Amino acid sequence: MRCRSLVLALTAGFGGLASAQPGPPPQPPPPPVDTTTTTMTTTTPPVTAPPVVQPQPPPQPQPMPMQPASTEPSSARPEGMALALGLGYQLPTSLETPNITSMRLRLSSGFTIEPAFAIANESTTTEMMGVEANDKHTIFSLFALGRLPLISRGKADFEGLARLGFSNDKDNPDGDFNTTTINRFAVGWGMAVGWWFSPHWQFTMNVTNDLIAYSSTKKQTGPGVSTTTSTTEIGLIFTPQVFMMLHLYN
Repeated sequence: MRCRSLVLALTAGFGGLASAQPGPPPQPPPPPVDTTTTTMTTTTPPVTAPPVVQPQPPPQPQPMPMQPASTEPSSARPEGMALALGLGYQLPTSLETPNITSMRLRLSSGFTIEPAFAIANESTTTEMMGVEANDKHTIFSLFALGRLPLISRGKADFEGLARLGFSNDKDNPDGDFNTTTINRFAVGWGMAVGWWFSPHWQFTMNVTNDLIAYSSTKKQTGPGVSTTTSTTEIGLIFTPQVFMMLHLYN
């Protein structure tokens, strides 16, 4: 019994000794668990309507400055095709009565076709010892001109001319059976200077000469008797025909 008591005593002693030894440090307690529920609140900003933009009126076109009305036409010559009628004088003649007229067709290029005719009638009275003698001279001509402007400066034109025509020259002195008639066909050339007062009015001074001419002269020598001679001329024939005219264009 004593041995059993001794064993128990020793066991108890060693147990106390063991309990007296320091143990490992105690573990810190775990952090408290937050069991509260956090509610996230999202604040939505109020919707703001976009500003109303008033439409701008379209820019008004600025009025063009008033240009002073020009009294001068853009060109002193007709534009495009134009027609004209004119009167004038074929020299030598009296300036009291015009004796030549023509019509012109002017193309846009300036080239002009001009048919014309002229009538000149001259009467001369000679008195000698109380006796009067009358001499009548009549010229009728029908011709066509082609006009081509060669030089233009301002309102002036220098033109080259081409001419094709027929003329009848009748001289009837006082008395019987003494009439002389000359018929002439000719192709010629010439020059002219024209001045445009406006696109509707033009004045021209013209000079023409023959290149090829055929003439037939018939002269009465008695009742029912006459002599006829013919002549052909080729070359620069200096027989100038001068005439001036004023034309009105449409």
